[in-house]
Amino acid sequence: FLIYSFLIASCQTVQGQTLGFMIIDELGLPPIEAQGFTAVAMMAGAVGGLLGQWGFIRVFRMNPRQLLRIGAALAMVANLITALAPDYWTVVIGYTLASLGYAFARPGFSAGLSLAVKPEEQARAAGAISAINGGNVILAPLIGILLYQMFRPAPFLMNAVILGLMLAFAFWSVTLRNAGK
Repeated sequence: FLIYSFLIASCQTVQGQTLGFMIIDELGLPPIEAQGFTAVAMMAGAVGGLLGQWGFIRVFRMNPRQLLRIGAALAMVANLITALAPDYWTVVIGYTLASLGYAFARPGFSAGLSLAVKPEEQARAAGAISAINGGNVILAPLIGILLYQMFRPAPFLMNAVILGLMLAFAFWSVTLRNAGK
């Protein structure tokens, strides 16, 4: 769960940190003029995340195993959409769908880990997940920006590869495969 959570959270951080740069470049506007467009994209992502966590998870009664798989798959496809986006609105759609995917994956690994440990290990498990979720913001933004400077779609393509590997890992790993059982 810690490997999965670190890599998923890192992908989310890379995508969020490069979003503004991509919008500036996509629209060809100075940064100050692109702020409103970036805000719209970020709000759309927030709506996607909230819709996932407050809506879809409850309505469809998704379990941790489903959340791990669907979250990684959706975020992977969304990063490909973002990488290949021909215009601003496609970037917004890609970011919104990725936020929905991350909104599934995050409670999937948190709940999955919680259910996988004994009651007396709950606090340590929660602490480990919290540390992982904070730890990814140390290097992920730097990696994302460096990749973006080399080749605009690179951070999103890297995310898609990592997310694809996490999707496979969610099927391959006995622990993740049995999450919530």
